[in-house]
Amino acid sequence: RPTASVVAIENFTSAELRRYLRHHDRHDSLETMPDDVFELLLKPVHARVYVGLPARSGWHDVTEYELFKAYWDEATGTVRDQYDHPYDRHRLADLAGSLIGPRPAYPWRGRNLQASGLQEDAIRRLEVVGLLRRPAIDSVAFSTDRMLNWAVAEHLVSRVARDGLDAAEVDRLIDSLDDIADADGKPIGRRLGYVFHDTVWLLLQEVGSVFVADLILAHVSDEPHE
Repeated sequence: RPTASVVAIENFTSAELRRYLRHHDRHDSLETMPDDVFELLLKPVHARVYVGLPARSGWHDVTEYELFKAYWDEATGTVRDQYDHPYDRHRLADLAGSLIGPRPAYPWRGRNLQASGLQEDAIRRLEVVGLLRRPAIDSVAFSTDRMLNWAVAEHLVSRVARDGLDAAEVDRLIDSLDDIADADGKPIGRRLGYVFHDTVWLLLQEVGSVFVADLILAHVSDEPHE
């Protein structure tokens, strides 16, 4: 609204996050929660999504994937104005998937954004919900590498459905991430170590266990053996 004022909210401190989770009776998972998830929850929007997930005693690995899935679905589909822009999520996932292409670039600049079809108003919407940030005035990146990994996985899963990729081809594409670098020679692949795990979890919801078993077997076969 024209008369509304926007108040920026800083990330939680560790103590503030602990108090927030205790207030919502979710502090029992703190002792076993992975460090990278704890750091993600320092962003208040992530913490709010987490406390809305089904409560469990202690921390379970599945909770991590439920958190990322819930946040992705909310931030790209239901929160604020996103319900009226259902294609934002597909364009954002395809933008993340461009890292698998022949000329990966990250953070993304105008040429990459134009190719993905992600317009300035969509970028602003995704900034407001905490998914994207601008490291410089002319570039765009994910607010966290963890959600970048998730978006690449979303892209891969969509290609399984859209292009009929088999497990071996998905494994090849994931392996190709290891060695990619941007136009300046800076390595990108080392920041994408969760893509395989995210892809496996998402595929289990979409195509079932046989495809996923084939993917895991192909991936394990790629690992060096002593």
